[in-house]
Amino acid sequence: MRKTIHSDGSTTVSKGVVDTLVTAEAGDEIKVVLRGKDGKPVPYIPVEVFDEGIARSYRGFRGILEDLTDSRKAFVKSISLFKDGDQVILLSLLVNAVVSYGRCFTSAEGRGGVTLNASHPWIDKNSNEIRWHKTLMDLRHKLFAHAGESPFRTSFALVIVDSKEQPKVVHGIHTGKIELAAFSPDDTRSCLNYLDILINRVTEKSDQLSSRLEQIAKDRIR
Repeated sequence: MRKTIHSDGSTTVSKGVVDTLVTAEAGDEIKVVLRGKDGKPVPYIPVEVFDEGIARSYRGFRGILEDLTDSRKAFVKSISLFKDGDQVILLSLLVNAVVSYGRCFTSAEGRGGVTLNASHPWIDKNSNEIRWHKTLMDLRHKLFAHAGESPFRTSFALVIVDSKEQPKVVHGIHTGKIELAAFSPDDTRSCLNYLDILINRVTEKSDQLSSRLEQIAKDRIR
């Protein structure tokens, strides 16, 4: 089965990047057909044709940039919803933000081994950046990605009695948990400042690779 996905006039085409929503099922073959605002097909050549290595790195950094942007959007949304106090929504946003961020620093299929690390040029270890990085990665590893004890979550089981000093009657067992559901708005803004710095650094790297690919393509096509 072949599905052709057409981007309409509202779709943006910039430096070979197309923002569109694609729906597919297992086994489908997806072919993207670019169309300009006039509705006419836009001819293209896959970047891998010109330099497979640079193309792999470029796609990897673009994927990282998308994840960082998704993380930022979730944090921004959590600020606007913080006063509502809906724990389910706030926790969902925090999970989305932390998991999206964590993917940038862990191996991911389709990125050709491209990942970030907690050192230069991505993170300044002598600044607030490393604190936020460690906080977000600890949340990923110790709260959202793995089960077990966590400094961000505690579970408890209590025996309910008639008197703590001289108990005579047991009324039952009560269990529960306390866990981090959201950062405060001020902490979230501090985290966003860090994310903006990191996004700018990744964008700069992505733009450098894009320029190299574009120049290689021009040299080959002349």
